[in-house]
Amino acid sequence: MDPSALRVRNVIRVLEAIMNEERTSRTDIALKTGLTKTTVSSIVRQFMDIGFLDERKAFTERVGRPSLVLKLNPDFACVAGLSIKRDGVDLCVIDSAKDLILEISRPFGENWDVERVLEEVFNALDEIVKEADSRGLVLKAIGIGTPGLVDPFTGVVKLSPKFDGFKDLPIVEIISKRYGLDAWLENDSDMAAIGEKWFGEGKNIDTFAYIYVVEGIGMGVILNGELLRGETGYTGEISHLLVPTNDGRKRLETVYGMDVLISRAKELGVHVSSLSELACKAEEKPEVKDLIVEFGEGIGMAIHSLINLLGVSTVFIGGKAPQLGNVFLNAVKRTVVDNLFYPYDVDIRYSRLGSSVVALGAAGHALEMYLQKLVVGRNNLEYVQ
Repeated sequence: MDPSALRVRNVIRVLEAIMNEERTSRTDIALKTGLTKTTVSSIVRQFMDIGFLDERKAFTERVGRPSLVLKLNPDFACVAGLSIKRDGVDLCVIDSAKDLILEISRPFGENWDVERVLEEVFNALDEIVKEADSRGLVLKAIGIGTPGLVDPFTGVVKLSPKFDGFKDLPIVEIISKRYGLDAWLENDSDMAAIGEKWFGEGKNIDTFAYIYVVEGIGMGVILNGELLRGETGYTGEISHLLVPTNDGRKRLETVYGMDVLISRAKELGVHVSSLSELACKAEEKPEVKDLIVEFGEGIGMAIHSLINLLGVSTVFIGGKAPQLGNVFLNAVKRTVVDNLFYPYDVDIRYSRLGSSVVALGAAGHALEMYLQKLVVGRNNLEYVQ
C-alpha cells in the first residue's frame, strides 16, 4: 500500500477507536487496532495538538503510577447533519464528543422540484446556523444524506428519481459555498448505517447491515468497522433487486416500499395516514395482518440474500418499518431463519434511533471527515485505496 494511503488508513482506525469510547488510552487503542504503540502515540499527539483530545491522569486505588486517559473535547468543534428525505428535511448539530445540541425537522409535500427542495434546505440551514450563532457555537462542517444515486467522491447527486431535477446536482459545492463549510455527501442508507455505528446499538459491532425501509428500500453495510463501498463509491442498492410478480419482474421497492403498503391497505378499504395506524388495524383485521406479513416476507427474502452474499449476521431495520411492530419483524425473521443454507445465529432487530438516524449519521460522518482532513490534510481521505 502507498505510504500516504497507509497513513490515512491508520488515522481512520485510531479515530474510530477513539470515537467509540467516552474515554480510552493509548494502550487500549493499540490493542483494539493492532497498531504499534509508537504509531498510535504519533496519531494521538496530532489529535491532541489540534485540541480534539485531552489526556489526563486517572487515579485508582491500585498502587503505582496513575494511568493516562484520553477523552474527547466537546468544545473542539460543532458539526451539522442534514437528511433530505422524500417528505421533508431533518437537521441536527452535535459537538465533538458526539452529544446532540440542536435538532429540527421541516416537512414538505410530495413532488417538489429541485429549486423548492433546495429552498427548504436553505431555510432549515439558515435557522440552525442562526440558532448556533446565538449560543456562541460555530459550525465547522456538514454531512449530507439524500436518497438516490450519489457520488461521494465529487459530492454530486447523480440521480434521485423521487425528486424532479435532482440529477447531476453538485449539492456539496452549493452548500459549501453558501455557508463556508466543509461538506461531505453520502446516500441516506449509508448515513443511516453510520448513525447506527456511532450513536446506536451498532457501536460495538464491527460488521452489520442496516436496511433503511421508507418509500424506497436502501442498505448500508459496515464491514470491519468501515462503510462498505464498491469501486464507484456506493453499494447496497437492494431496492433494485428484481422480484418476480404476476405481470413480470419488478424492483423490490416498487413491490414492497412503505408507500406501496399504504396503497395496498387502501385497496382493502383501510384508510390510514401512517404505518403505526396500520399496525393497530392489524389487531382487528386479519387481512391487514396478512398484508403486513406479506411485506415482511418480501423484504425478508432480500435480507436472506444479502446475508448469504455478504456473510453478515447482524441486521438493523430502520426508517418507517419499525412502526409496523412485531408482526412485520417476526415475518422478516421467520423468512430469513427458515431458509438459511445452514443454521447459525442471525440477529435481526429494529433500530432504536428513529427518524433522526440519517441526520445523526451525517453529523457523525462530517465530524470524522473533518478530523481526518485536519490531521492528514486531505479532503476525501476515506476513499483512498
